[in-house]
Amino acid sequence: MVLRWPGQEEIRRSLAEAGVPRLLVVAPGCQPPLCPDPLEDWVASPGDPAEMEHRRATLAARAASSLAELPVLEEGNILWFRDRWVALSPAEATLVRTLVGHYQQCAPRRALGLDGADKAATSALYTQISRVRRRIEPLGLVVRSVRSRGFVLSPVS
Repeated sequence: MVLRWPGQEEIRRSLAEAGVPRLLVVAPGCQPPLCPDPLEDWVASPGDPAEMEHRRATLAARAASSLAELPVLEEGNILWFRDRWVALSPAEATLVRTLVGHYQQCAPRRALGLDGADKAATSALYTQISRVRRRIEPLGLVVRSVRSRGFVLSPVS
């Protein structure tokens, strides 16, 4: 999206929350904003059309690259990562859905249905995590334990 800045700041914020790439055309005499988000860049107005197209293409490539790096759980319990997929059981998919929602962050034990008091539930969760680990390994994904806190789904590094 190409936006006038600072005039369309509200739209900028909502697009940023949605993960939409943004090219800001900064009004003359205005200080450009800091752009720590790799899906945002700016040009001074009036912008050179060739430079604007180059920056727009760069943002589009960054967006496509970041999407390819996210695991996606489709209907039918199919987990995609990069160009590979694996079919999951309904129980595995329920667990993976939570892990994908916290991708590369710690999914708390309570988000996975544990309160810590039920030993049978804890044992069942660890069994399910073990199964998921084996299923997703060929995709280049791993589930790591964070002691007493939860689990992290991330790419194999």
